[in-house]
Amino acid sequence: MEKTWQELQQDGFVARESEGNLHKALSLLSKAYSLCDYPLGKVGIKADIALCRLHLGELDLARCLFSSALEDFVLFGDVVNASRIRAQLSDIALKQDKIESALELALRARNAVVESGVHPNDLCHMTHQLIKVLLKKRKLEGKKNWAKNTGEIVYWLKVEEKEVKEMMKREKDLVSA
Repeated sequence: MEKTWQELQQDGFVARESEGNLHKALSLLSKAYSLCDYPLGKVGIKADIALCRLHLGELDLARCLFSSALEDFVLFGDVVNASRIRAQLSDIALKQDKIESALELALRARNAVVESGVHPNDLCHMTHQLIKVLLKKRKLEGKKNWAKNTGEIVYWLKVEEKEVKEMMKREKDLVSA
């Protein structure tokens, strides 16, 4: 029996995340994309393909795919997935030493998740991405703004610690309920 696009997408996820087989994942995800007739599903698959391309080091192709997925998630009003894509784009900009762009994307991603009031796990990831950008900024700027940059990093580390504790409390409450 032929697999559905959802099953192929799941198999692609497993190939990428569990097996580390990016080429197998790309093959499965490409097939899932071609079979998918659900617009939001296609966007999710496109983002999965972009993530494979990112892991393969194909930064420009990954950036193009993520940018396209971001436009679609914004069009569909999917704030959380749009934020996740912005975080990925921030990571690409960071790898390319485009610090200001990386910082802007990381802040926009985090602020959107804060405003949405949902997904505390995502909030932790967004804050962590912001910290990664600030660390690289401090490294690139050297002694120029060392104290200011360090102060920002320490501030966000404390925010992240608070968010992680809140996330762990919520998970504990769910388990004990």
